[in-house]
Amino acid sequence: MIPHQHGCSQIGDDKNITFDVLAGTGQNPNVGAAIIVSLGCEVIRLMAN
Repeated sequence: MIPHQHGCSQIGDDKNITFDVLAGTGQNPNVGAAIIVSLGCEVIRLMAN
């Protein structure tokens, strides 16, 4: 086993792309609601406006 400090989350550009895709999908006017299920160890935090 090779441990690393990032758990099961994404880092760097991968994290930014995932955030942009989730935020963009939620902002689409054709989306009435969204449920996002996570493993609980992701580094993307909810930013409510």
